[in-house]
Amino acid sequence: MTQIKTIFYIFISVVLTACAGPKVKLDSNYWGAGAKTIAVIIDPVPAQAAAYKEGMQGLLDIAINNAMASGLEGHLKTINVQEAITIKQTLEAKLTKMGHKTIQIEPSLTYDKLPDFKTPSSEGVFSKKDVKSLLKDEKADALLFIYTPKVGTVRSYYSFIPLGAPKATATFAAEMVSASNNRILANLSTTFITPIEGSWDQSPDYPNVSVAIIKNLQAVQTLFATELLGK
Repeated sequence: MTQIKTIFYIFISVVLTACAGPKVKLDSNYWGAGAKTIAVIIDPVPAQAAAYKEGMQGLLDIAINNAMASGLEGHLKTINVQEAITIKQTLEAKLTKMGHKTIQIEPSLTYDKLPDFKTPSSEGVFSKKDVKSLLKDEKADALLFIYTPKVGTVRSYYSFIPLGAPKATATFAAEMVSASNNRILANLSTTFITPIEGSWDQSPDYPNVSVAIIKNLQAVQTLFATELLGK
């Protein structure tokens, strides 16, 4: 019975949206149309874990809620998010197993800091960022740039009244572009939200919060890889 209740209450919220601009779904024949060389790139600076707040809040409410959550906020900043992000290795292993080749590129710029791309007049959806500029002498068919805009906890409020306990949240986003012209082949954003098991308010170390955030990060990466590669 306990196991059933646990499964029931581990509610998962998945939101699939486009990263920027219109949503582009990868052609269903792309991976099967011959071996590809893909540069899998991970944002060098993932989001720092933070306590996100949602709901109807005035300016005074926000100030009160931020003050009340300051202990949790301080703890979240100590969580090593980067250590838990293994999506690059996961995707490279999956692509190799599918018969494709991956190449290594270590960007010094985050996605937001990449140079802007001047969209040509030709048809298609193009990245607003010049992702293909990350290729120097390397040869590739496409670049897959992954970034992590949101990690931490999320809690709903009405004014300064919490409407429930915080939940672990994480968002992974990706833009896959053609190396030849910066055209978007696919884009994807996946958000995963799960409740924190047991008591969450365990200052100053918040052990259950830490465990939930890491587990949530692992879960969203598994789903993200499946959604992106279709397997």
